[in-house]
Amino acid sequence: MLGIYMQRSVVLLMLTGIPLMMIYIFSKQILILLDELEQVTSASAAVLFVYGLIPQIFVYVANFAM
Repeated sequence: MLGIYMQRSVVLLMLTGIPLMMIYIFSKQILILLDELEQVTSASAAVLFVYGLIPQIFVYVANFAM
């Protein structure tokens, strides 16, 4: 029975990670849409950091499901 709960939690966490990944990918465009243009120019280096965090979302799926 525990295996069913763990499989369900992996699926739910993976489905939750996909929208978070989209937010991370389009973070610069979201900031431009929110009219944060002066901060976006300095955030270009931060975009590279955020792209590095995307695989970490899915590593957390495997880690937190246990």
